[in-house]
Amino acid sequence: MLADALDASAVQPLARRARHALAAGQPLVFGKVTIDRGGLTYAKKAPVRWDEVVGWKLDDGRLILERAAGRPRRLVIPTTQVEDGWILTHLLADRLPATER
Repeated sequence: MLADALDASAVQPLARRARHALAAGQPLVFGKVTIDRGGLTYAKKAPVRWDEVVGWKLDDGRLILERAAGRPRRLVIPTTQVEDGWILTHLLADRLPATER
């Protein structure tokens, strides 16, 4: 399948480099989303720490992070605001459980 071939040849190597940069303490910017060792920030919203997130999913053109506590319970990010989203989803999958649709 074409998607698998692209993932293996392009996305996985870039995700591997992103993992190394993140492990070295570098923040990574994906359009209006920034991630670092501590968590994720979207636009000018308050940062969400990794330990606050209990799951995530892609749904109808949105990246949704589910929080265990606090307000709001969800952070909803339109995927149009996320550059290199395939790499970001690999990094999220490394850190967080995916939420069922």
